[in-house]
Amino acid sequence: MWGIKAVFQHNSNPSLFNYTYYDEVTYETRFECLNAINGERGELLSQASSIDCENEEDLFGFHLSDLEPYVIGEEK
Repeated sequence: MWGIKAVFQHNSNPSLFNYTYYDEVTYETRFECLNAINGERGELLSQASSIDCENEEDLFGFHLSDLEPYVIGEEK
């Protein structure tokens, strides 16, 4: 199963990253997950992730860099 993760990059230290894992909606294949990222689901998650940067303490100083597929159970 595949999920979508938001990748956040620190504003002043580009080598520092943080992640949010979205597994409320899952996908059977990486291809399906990529299609979701490039579609309406990706747009919604991008908006929500950008808002999280302003409201979530662990994301202060970060910006949304990308949405990526990940294998559920292999979060790092």
